[in-house]
Amino acid sequence: MRRSSWLLGVVLAVGLPLAAADSASPPKIAVDQSVRNFGAVRQGQVLELTYDVKNEGGQPLTLEVRPTCGCTVVDFDKTIAPGESGKVEAKIDTKEFSGPITKSVLVVSNDPERPTLRLLARADVRPVVEVLPRPIVRMGAVAGTDAEAKVVLAPAEAGQDFEITTIQSSVPYLTASFRKLGDGEMVQGHPGPQYEINLVLTKDAPPGMVKADITVRTTLNDAPIVGVKVVGRVTTVAAQAPIRPPLSG
Repeated sequence: MRRSSWLLGVVLAVGLPLAAADSASPPKIAVDQSVRNFGAVRQGQVLELTYDVKNEGGQPLTLEVRPTCGCTVVDFDKTIAPGESGKVEAKIDTKEFSGPITKSVLVVSNDPERPTLRLLARADVRPVVEVLPRPIVRMGAVAGTDAEAKVVLAPAEAGQDFEITTIQSSVPYLTASFRKLGDGEMVQGHPGPQYEINLVLTKDAPPGMVKADITVRTTLNDAPIVGVKVVGRVTTVAAQAPIRPPLSG
């Protein structure tokens, strides 16, 4: 009996430093799944994100969460006890996005080995209003002359009646105007209503690269803003070499 008590005392004595070491270990952040892939989503859909965060350390884990552009933090656990789990909740409103997007939430913690952590969300936003033939327009011009291009805005699904309220260009030397297309003018295979956007790169454009954003505002709740990007170059005309008279014999 005395021998058993002695052995038990040895085991307890050995275990005490281990337990003390565990409780003294720093906080350690762990996320089960740091990337959320939503695949194809309809423009205007609100994506709800929930990330499970665990503290695998021996001291309380403190969190500070900061959203990036287009992402809103709804709620998060500011302190997570050792061995416990908490949550970070956020959402993304896709009404002003189109095409593949990647948004993130920055988590700042007191984990000495991993003080910052990015939680990602990816999606392919399918537009409610399409830009035909494509939302990126390439334009080129010679300095001192105008260049013109056109695109068409059409709803992606039938029954999406809308109007354009305003259209704006990010640079003064690229003008944009619109008009509603008649029944015989609309792009075949796409529902109406359709609007033609006329883009003019004016002769005042400076030589060099062209990079501009066209912002189209509509009456659709799910697509209040439709964007068109314009890229290209304005070149100068090289001076013509003088004509030399023929050499005399």
